[in-house]
Amino acid sequence: MEEYKIRKVEEKDIERIWEIRNHEMVRKHSGNQEIISWENHQKWFYKRYFENKNNFCYVLKDKKNIAGYCRFDYDKEEKAYVVSIAINPENQSKGLGSQLLSQSLKKLRNKKNIPVLAEIKKDNATSIKLFERNDFKKYKESKNVCYYWKT
Repeated sequence: MEEYKIRKVEEKDIERIWEIRNHEMVRKHSGNQEIISWENHQKWFYKRYFENKNNFCYVLKDKKNIAGYCRFDYDKEEKAYVVSIAINPENQSKGLGSQLLSQSLKKLRNKKNIPVLAEIKKDNATSIKLFERNDFKKYKESKNVCYYWKT
């Protein structure tokens, strides 16, 4: 198995994150399933993770490529981070999601001790298992979404 490292996002990573985000398999489980234009993604991502010091993004990278990302966006109303995670479909089913989530949470906890919220579509059993394995607890659900919380 290749060796992967998790690090804070850098500007050079924006395009690869955009490619992963727009992959059909990733969009299927996303809250927003629309294809995001490069221009809109670039502006949004830069503002969200390089100008705003309350949000964090980490990437999972082998020697050559980014295989996934994990974002933490601070929600003032919830007083919590909302987590979003994606693994490139070519890299899925290797345990990388768990590695990315657990290590990103550790990095985040070193900076902030704030609860983390996950909103997961009910039909996304893989993500539900991922978050439950990482000690997230379900606290409510709607018709299509399960809400998990980790303090």
